[in-house]
Amino acid sequence: MAKKGKALEGASSHDEYMREALKDPERAKAYLEAAMEDGDLKLLLKAIKRVADARGGVSEIAKKSGLSRQSLYPTLTGSRYPRIDTMDKILETFGLRLGIHKLPHTG
Repeated sequence: MAKKGKALEGASSHDEYMREALKDPERAKAYLEAAMEDGDLKLLLKAIKRVADARGGVSEIAKKSGLSRQSLYPTLTGSRYPRIDTMDKILETFGLRLGIHKLPHTG
């Protein structure tokens, strides 16, 4: 655990800090949950792209997910909205899955 903290302390920029932080599965999960709570799909896609970059980039996600790089780029840049099965495949490479939760203020 100290090793992760040390790497983060030595980060020279915000982008480098985020790349290191998002390698951690729990931090990546919290980051994506926060982006999803905002309700803005483009923001969520940017967050997913940032996690993908921290995890080896779009090429690595393409290999792990079985999706083509050519289809991932427009999805992760927000120029094309993904289908649910595409989102599921991408998130699965992070060890995550989409879910549905009851809102606390509803019956």
